[in-house]
Amino acid sequence: MRPAGSIIRDYPTNHMNSSERMALKQFFSSYFHQDWRYDAQTTTEVVHEYKRAASPPEIRRLREAIIKHLDQEDEKTLELSLESELGCYYLPSADGISAHAWLEQVAEILAE
Repeated sequence: MRPAGSIIRDYPTNHMNSSERMALKQFFSSYFHQDWRYDAQTTTEVVHEYKRAASPPEIRRLREAIIKHLDQEDEKTLELSLESELGCYYLPSADGISAHAWLEQVAEILAE
């Protein structure tokens, strides 16, 4: 059993390329848009909706991009980048969770 909050990295960790950054932006801006709370009650529901719509390779690529993004950003930069760079209208700190922990949860749901 692995420690809580740890993600198993099953690929080499390195810098994100433009297609990975685009995958992040497409996911966060499309699924966590300004009115996402009208579509779902929780962020978990939003991620499950994505999983229903996406192909397994798309899900795997998004998960890998999220993990790479986690590895490259400190907490403050990570939360700021959600809205400013990725178009995400969910602020994890408003719910008492760090951006890092929330993104790890998203990656875990994608791995299920």
